[in-house]
Amino acid sequence: MSRRVVVDTCVLQKANAPMRNAPRAGREINERIDLLKKLADGSLTPAWSATVLREYLEHVPEPRNDFMRAFFEILGRVPPTWTRLTGAQEARLGRCRYPPEDKHLLRTACPGPATIATEEGRLLRVDGPVHQYFQVHIRAPAEV
Repeated sequence: MSRRVVVDTCVLQKANAPMRNAPRAGREINERIDLLKKLADGSLTPAWSATVLREYLEHVPEPRNDFMRAFFEILGRVPPTWTRLTGAQEARLGRCRYPPEDKHLLRTACPGPATIATEEGRLLRVDGPVHQYFQVHIRAPAEV
């Protein structure tokens, strides 16, 4: 079984560039595309929920390249996940300094082990405590 990954919308937005040719080496988009390729080849399994999907569709209404189209197609083959957090877990989120507006990503990733792929610094900074308590890593696309 491959690792479960919740992809933050910011990663998808930045990967959704129209492409006629492969991006040049050294470009940040390559890290995002590599993540999408791993999801497409089954090395990683996307984790999603209705809330996450709604956010994807709101911010990426039209896939502009084959990698994005493949990502949305794969979502249709994987059942959604959504975990209700206990009161103790909610309290732990505050102590971890987890951004409350991104709680839907964690609820989709739980139960761990899983990874949230993001480029947002405020999420990346809380990887240690979140992983310790929830068994969910928060990583940049290149590290997933």
